[in-house]
Amino acid sequence: MLIPTLPRPSPAQPSMVSNCDAFYFAKLGDTCDSIAFKYSITSSQFITWNPSVGFACTALWADNYVCVSIIGHTARTPTTTTAGPAATATVIDGTSYPLPAAPTSLGSTPKCRSWYTVKSGDTCNTIVDKFVISRSQLVLWNTFINTSCNNIWADYAVCVSSPVEFSY
Repeated sequence: MLIPTLPRPSPAQPSMVSNCDAFYFAKLGDTCDSIAFKYSITSSQFITWNPSVGFACTALWADNYVCVSIIGHTARTPTTTTAGPAATATVIDGTSYPLPAAPTSLGSTPKCRSWYTVKSGDTCNTIVDKFVISRSQLVLWNTFINTSCNNIWADYAVCVSSPVEFSY
């Protein structure tokens, strides 16, 4: 069976799979996780389809197209369960995760067991100390947080407990 190849937009991240059928123009500040979340794919799928970004996504190029779907792929759509008039949880792969009580930034894992609404004056250090987690975990579960940790906002929720862990 011959797999059709769609024209690749330019400029594109190198080593993209040949059976890509949807593209996204990466911008400065994008992460593999934020792009994957936006297109309802896993980070593993994104990295598999764009291998030049590296297994830890350290080589994602801004101002280049990346692959966000391949021929035959169907995007996942999490279902929600409701309790009364409003959704209280999201169900992903058969597991129920609570929804945050405040808005979140793009890049927070949907597989979050516990959310914390940031208060004025909170820092990454006060949050990790309060919940006895590592800074690495906080950033893994909330990929929008930059290395300086100066972009957390009051009244936004951050994930502080998740089954998502680093894979080596």
